[in-house]
Amino acid sequence: MSHDRPISITVENNTGDDLTFKDKNAIHGEFATDPWDVKNGSSMTFKAQDSGGALTGPQGVVRWTDPRGGIYVISYNHPMGTGHTTVDVSEPQVFAHKITGDLQQKDVTCTVTWYLPVNIADYGGPLDRPITITVQNDTHEKLQGGTSGLDHGKWDSSPATDIADGAGITFKATNNSGGPGPEGQVTWTGAVSKEDYQIKFVHPYTANPTVVTATTPGEFSYKLQNEQLQHHEASCTIEFYKKDPGPILRRRRNQSALNSAERQRFVNALLALKKNGVYDQFVQLHMLTLTYAIDNGGNWAHKTPAFLPWHRVFLDQFERALQSVDSTVTLPYWDWTVDSSPDPAKNKLFADDFMGPAGDSTQSWKVVKGPFTQANGWNLIYNTYTPDIMAGDGLRERFEDRAPQEAARYLQRTYGGSGTASLPTTNQVNATLAVTPYDAAPFSDDRKEVTFRNILEGWAVTGDTAVWQPDGDGSHMHNRVHMWVGGSMTTTGTSPNDPLFFLHHANIDRLWDRWEQQQKVGTAFYLPQGNGALPALGSASLLAPFDNVEYSFRSQLPDAAPANLVRTPNDVLTTKAMGYVYVDD
Repeated sequence: MSHDRPISITVENNTGDDLTFKDKNAIHGEFATDPWDVKNGSSMTFKAQDSGGALTGPQGVVRWTDPRGGIYVISYNHPMGTGHTTVDVSEPQVFAHKITGDLQQKDVTCTVTWYLPVNIADYGGPLDRPITITVQNDTHEKLQGGTSGLDHGKWDSSPATDIADGAGITFKATNNSGGPGPEGQVTWTGAVSKEDYQIKFVHPYTANPTVVTATTPGEFSYKLQNEQLQHHEASCTIEFYKKDPGPILRRRRNQSALNSAERQRFVNALLALKKNGVYDQFVQLHMLTLTYAIDNGGNWAHKTPAFLPWHRVFLDQFERALQSVDSTVTLPYWDWTVDSSPDPAKNKLFADDFMGPAGDSTQSWKVVKGPFTQANGWNLIYNTYTPDIMAGDGLRERFEDRAPQEAARYLQRTYGGSGTASLPTTNQVNATLAVTPYDAAPFSDDRKEVTFRNILEGWAVTGDTAVWQPDGDGSHMHNRVHMWVGGSMTTTGTSPNDPLFFLHHANIDRLWDRWEQQQKVGTAFYLPQGNGALPALGSASLLAPFDNVEYSFRSQLPDAAPANLVRTPNDVLTTKAMGYVYVDD
């Protein structure tokens, strides 16, 4: 039998994407030639016909898909008799089609063209469709990562970068030549919140509007500003911010990330506190934790669970004193697992314009360079370090070669040059952070007490002895850093005479903060609980002398230990509760 009522459909692809043949369905009739893939900028023709003399003309559906899963559909119906031939076409939203040809013929031939509905002449040039987005970070945390993806288009400038708090970046995307307008997303992760901030954008080549949206963690939001989106060259600014910022948290940064101006401001604040006498209040207070405290009930700040919360309060008061001189200054931390070289050429921490180098070994390790020399006014008012005695508090003296004499009035340092030759390692830090519980009986410096506090303070180690080599004199972690710095830092009582004390203890406090953050829900950040007295100071017990007791020395310490400063371990269990966070620059 002869075939009648054929229909031939030519498909032209001007979408910017290759179209892949998906499937076909001949509802009536059959395909005389099959459809196939249609590359961008090309065409193909398929033909359908009745089934050899059948009384029903060809009817069917053909579908293609683009690389993003968009579906392009042609439905045709070419009936026998007087019924009208129809060709129905659909495509993804940003695209359009046109049909050319006379459908009301016995042998129908028509063309379906898929395209991006843009009039190039309207823009006086080639097919470019850029969008520029500026991101302003006012979240009070660094936004990390900048991972990005494009569904359409290409990056003119990449958003794959961190955004410091208070800073901004600009990125730009445009279409590939002849392709759809740019569409994509960028995601950052908050350094503190650990949650995602995301921007999505669509800048199509259609009458559809350009859309830029963002998502943030629950306590944050965003503002779309400087909006010029409904233009060929779209642009806008997105500001991420905290909904209720509350008090701005102080940001304690790695000392290695400070620039020269920031280092100088910190040094200047230290020198100002030394000059006005406030600095030596903190030296005296730390000394009293041994001299006064041991004679009156026990060690307030060492060899007990109170070690970490007591020093957290101590550092907080010191940082506030620094800010009374310069409100821009915060207390930096020294990550001694990284910045471990004593050579100022390799480690700017010990440069002459910052903390300064080791002392002169020919002058009893006297510090003669840097800001903290006796010649520059750094005189030691309180000093329990003498070269001929044991410190009496667990940190052994390293200056037996000197003749007995009165304690020096100048700063002394060895930086590994006498006795303890190395600093704690990353493996030792990781081993410490893996230990629970916080503390346990007998709540002391007993080397058999393998608890987080006792190991971090430096009295005990974990069972993996290889991690703790070289052992040397048996000092570890916090204690080992005191011994490595040497000189004035080796006597516990007046070790704050060396400004490195505060950078070192900021790092110890940071490690407690890290340990707290990685613990499972229900893990006690401090033990023992309750109202017990020293040495097993309870979580609800007052930390002396931050306890409103009328001590005889109270009037001498108005900045270091004011009478109205009352704290328990429970009060200081998180850094945010204290008004600061540690950040990685």
